[in-house]
Amino acid sequence: METTQNATITKQLAEAIEVMKYEMIKIICQDETVILRKLAVTNLDLNDSTFHHLIKRIRDKEPMIRSTVFSKLLKDKIMLANLQIADIYKLIYDGLGSREK
Repeated sequence: METTQNATITKQLAEAIEVMKYEMIKIICQDETVILRKLAVTNLDLNDSTFHHLIKRIRDKEPMIRSTVFSKLLKDKIMLANLQIADIYKLIYDGLGSREK
C-alpha cells in the first residue's frame, strides 16, 4: 500500500514539475513583464528541451534579460563543445552584437 502511495505521489510530483516547466517557458517566450521573464530564465532547469527556448532570449529587447541568459549559461557551465554550430554562432554573434554592457 505504501509503495502505491509513493508511486502516486512521485507521478503527481513529476506532472506538477512538467506543468511548471511549461509555464516558465511560456513566460520566457510570451510575457511582457520583464521581472517575470527574468525570474523564469533564472529558475528554469536547463536541459535539452529548455535550451532552445532560453537561447532565444539572447535577442530579448531588455538588456537585463540578455545578461541573465548569459549568466545562466555560465552558471550552468554550458560547454560550447556540446552545442550545435548554429547555437554557438547565435551566442557569439548576438552576444558580441549587443550594445549593452
